[in-house]
Amino acid sequence: MDKIDAGVSFNTFDGEAYLDENPDVAATGMDPWRHFISHGVAEGRTFSPRKSPQAIGSDAQAVLDIFAGEWNSQMPSSHGLKAIPGTTTLFEDPRIGWLYQKFGPMTGMDILELGPLEAAHTYMLHNLGARSITSIENNPRAYLKCLAIKEIFHLKRANFVLDDAIRHLNSSDKKYDIAVASGILYHMTNPIALLDALSSKSDRLFFWTQYFDQSIIAKRPDSSIYQPASEIAPGYFGSKRAYPREVMDLAIFSGGDAPYAIWMTRESIIGYLRSKGFQAIDIAFDDPYHVNGPAFALCARRNPAA
Repeated sequence: MDKIDAGVSFNTFDGEAYLDENPDVAATGMDPWRHFISHGVAEGRTFSPRKSPQAIGSDAQAVLDIFAGEWNSQMPSSHGLKAIPGTTTLFEDPRIGWLYQKFGPMTGMDILELGPLEAAHTYMLHNLGARSITSIENNPRAYLKCLAIKEIFHLKRANFVLDDAIRHLNSSDKKYDIAVASGILYHMTNPIALLDALSSKSDRLFFWTQYFDQSIIAKRPDSSIYQPASEIAPGYFGSKRAYPREVMDLAIFSGGDAPYAIWMTRESIIGYLRSKGFQAIDIAFDDPYHVNGPAFALCARRNPAA
């Protein structure tokens, strides 16, 4: 994420306070963080640090301790918590920073997020000024953790829904400015159905996902849990990957609710998006040798100017 010499980073910057203190900036509709680092510093404008949160009616640390030993995410270090559970820095995830660079300011936008896990990306999207964030989580325990994070960090514009993502999307006519699916496609037993549902909800999609590459997977020590790629829909291919039982039994397991998932090939994912009219596809990064298997991130737009 962007950081400046003044010692403030995106995650300590209070964008809403900045707009309140600078009504001329608010009138432009420009994202407050982007304005501050591009113009505000040079103009001598000050910033308000994000206030340390307190859980409503309780101590924030006590709320986190309800799920002691179950957190994947490391909490933001700037908020004065006595203990910062988790090891993965999802609250300062460069993937969301890249999404922001590609799609620009999110002020006033309605965002769809699938698989929020522990609301870390929700927190970042909220800080980016999204008007609303609808986050769909299918795991009841993860859903409860998201509600805890919403209370602790006052994510007042975020709404968490406990439901199957495909069922929820297919039952709603609501459209979104951006749909975010980070770490969910490769947990699906029917990834084509998810892509189909998502492509009907927004003209701008962000994905981060693992994918199947036979030549790379064959060299991995866990290659036995993958089946050879087969056609999962006309012209599209994927591999059935089993979840090891010992992994599914972990408290921090964040996969799907079936004992397997389908990993699509990289070419099939891109090809399917193009078939749905997403002709502007930017690959953020492609890591064929990611520790958990080949992975990449992309932003896809139907309208190249969007």
